[in-house]
Amino acid sequence: MSDAPPFLSQHPKSGPPPHKLELAKEKRELHRFVKQMRMRASAMVPPGPNQVVVTDGMGKQKVYNSITEAMNSITDASESNQYTVTIGTGTFNEQVALKSWVNMLGSGAGQTIINSNVPAVKAAPNSAIQMCTIQAIGRPGDALIIAVSVLSSPKFMLSDCTVVANDAQRGPDGNLFALVVDWPDGSGSHSTCFVTDCKLQPTAINGAGNATAAVVAGGSLLQIETSTLAPTGPAYGVGGASDNKADFELGWCTVSGSGYALWCDSSGATCVATDCTINGAVSPNVKIIHE
Repeated sequence: MSDAPPFLSQHPKSGPPPHKLELAKEKRELHRFVKQMRMRASAMVPPGPNQVVVTDGMGKQKVYNSITEAMNSITDASESNQYTVTIGTGTFNEQVALKSWVNMLGSGAGQTIINSNVPAVKAAPNSAIQMCTIQAIGRPGDALIIAVSVLSSPKFMLSDCTVVANDAQRGPDGNLFALVVDWPDGSGSHSTCFVTDCKLQPTAINGAGNATAAVVAGGSLLQIETSTLAPTGPAYGVGGASDNKADFELGWCTVSGSGYALWCDSSGATCVATDCTINGAVSPNVKIIHE
């Protein structure tokens, strides 16, 4: 099997041609950011059911009834004044647009549920979302059904989350994506994204054409570790794809796909899977390492 996944007929619409990142430098900066986000999360106490608590860099707190209200209240976040938004148990029927220097922390996948039309979550530079279920439900007229969209966002982390996109409310002609990084727009945006301990599960219910767990493009970097990438349903499934000079690295993951488990184009993109369980075909440009 060597033909490209059908969804890759949609190429980036704007921006300069991407170039390769200075990977060593970008990885160091990304990993420092991830360590910082994890340390901040470990110090937080989950709020009560259906509550959203905003904590600024000085430890001052305010309580809100929705994630959107909480995000809108943040106007002065910066590297020196970083915010944490903690979310209690419950279902929040709203689209979430993250802000830079904000770490969003739920009460656990299956406990804090973000349920929205598409995309359900929009990333921002220097932001993170942890311990949530994120679900995007497509509607008639949606060209793409995307759960988490990372566009022009260096240093974004997704941790301990279940991410689902489904076509429960629309016909069979859609494409489902749990996570997209600078695709299909954003050529040359150079996002850097780290995903850990997550389940990426686009699910075709009404016969969507394609279901893809993760795709990275635009010369950007996506690292995924200790996660499951498993598109389900009767769609043409792709576990993960690297396109348009992007770098895609996986470690200790389980990756499945009825079309491809892993796919990488010939633009200068890379896809490296280390100590992964791979269920499905891989394209010729994918490098598999067992240490």
